[in-house]
Amino acid sequence: MRVVLDAGAAYELLTGGHGAPGVAAALRGAGAPPAAPELLDVEVAGALRRAVAAGDLESEPALRVLAGLAAMPLSRWPHRPLVARAWALRDRLTAYDACYLALAERLAGPGRGLLLTTDRRLARVAVAVGTVDVEVVPVG
Repeated sequence: MRVVLDAGAAYELLTGGHGAPGVAAALRGAGAPPAAPELLDVEVAGALRRAVAAGDLESEPALRVLAGLAAMPLSRWPHRPLVARAWALRDRLTAYDACYLALAERLAGPGRGLLLTTDRRLARVAVAVGTVDVEVVPVG
């Protein structure tokens, strides 16, 4: 089963957040490196920026997280082929979140893909759409 990792799950894993053990456990059982749209890097950088601005994280540790993200064994996929599906989901998800679901659908092949997320809304929509399996990692 191919795992698609969303930005929230990647952030938890890389920052050692409350959800890190759950993300790590799900990835251990995957058998292949996780996949994500290329936009994951920008979304994680945005989350780090917010954490630094709020005083929840210092700049140097944030830079180490970005270095860890760059080195992470992750199959990054271009988001351009995902945009049409993201647009079809526009009434239910942001374009960013819809790209993760679209990639999980695309990579599912004859089986079902797994979307690994910390976002309950994304998970609810993915379950309702019914095209992929979803694992929600609790963060708090």
